[in-house]
Amino acid sequence: MMDNRLPHPVLAAYEALSLLTDRMLEAARAQDWDQLVELEKECRRLAEALQTASDAALTLEEQRRKAAIIRKVLADDAQIRSLAVEWMAELERLLGANRREQALRRAYGEAGGR
Repeated sequence: MMDNRLPHPVLAAYEALSLLTDRMLEAARAQDWDQLVELEKECRRLAEALQTASDAALTLEEQRRKAAIIRKVLADDAQIRSLAVEWMAELERLLGANRREQALRRAYGEAGGR
């Protein structure tokens, strides 16, 4: 016999959060940082709404599902952060190289122009 009940609204919101972190991770892997920022805003709004939601009526199975979703969302978040940190390190390296190049141009440009 199939259970035709609609999911508890809180559980449905956690499922939506999980789908959203999937999209965020895809954006991070694709280095689509603008998309990641937009998705993060949506994720923050949903997470804030979940903070005030009551899940008192969740069945034991729904509580287990909620816990599994939270673990998955946290794992996604860790991967997203790792990818962002790698990107930020690369960006810092490129900016540092650019600053050094500008300093050399100023130093040699000034000396060459004399």
